[in-house]
Amino acid sequence: TPPDASARLSSGWSAVEGLDGDAFIAPGLLLRSECAAMVSAVEAQLQGNWTTSRHYAVPTTDVPVCKVPAVLSWFNQQLEHLIFPAMGRQFGVRAGSLRVIDAFVVRYSAAKQRALPLHCDQSQFSLTVALNDRAEYEGGGTFFAKTGEPANTDAGGVVSFRGSLMHSGHPILSGTRYILVAFIYSHLASASGKRKLDEVE
Repeated sequence: TPPDASARLSSGWSAVEGLDGDAFIAPGLLLRSECAAMVSAVEAQLQGNWTTSRHYAVPTTDVPVCKVPAVLSWFNQQLEHLIFPAMGRQFGVRAGSLRVIDAFVVRYSAAKQRALPLHCDQSQFSLTVALNDRAEYEGGGTFFAKTGEPANTDAGGVVSFRGSLMHSGHPILSGTRYILVAFIYSHLASASGKRKLDEVE
């Protein structure tokens, strides 16, 4: 029998109500100043040249994390020290078995990409990291079909959930929202197996 959701929580995390322990949220888990620096690094490198065609089924305005060295280095540190240990407890898997199969920074704006339709991810587990504060935009968040409510935080907040949960990107009404999204699975590989994002093909 899976442990009760409350027994799987790390400091700062809580279960998202109504999702039976399949989604968790941690406001303020990561430093807001570091999140702001990641947004600046992405915008400085891209100079407005965001991609829109990497994900055929549910396209997003994004850039792969591996294309921005500062974000890649920072995100790997957050995974190793804060995020993977928490997710291991939440979902009953070994933290050392977790692997990133894709990670990307997404930009939502009222003028361009406002939302994402309902969908399930092609992942075992998914993760969203808020990179800017809710005061910078109106609307937004990860909308879960089962609850009929979006989960959202200010910069540094993290939402983790099973990829099989039906969800969408709640519409942005004004401003710009930045998030980092990761698709993750648990792989019981040898200690020499690939783990870090920069080692993933």
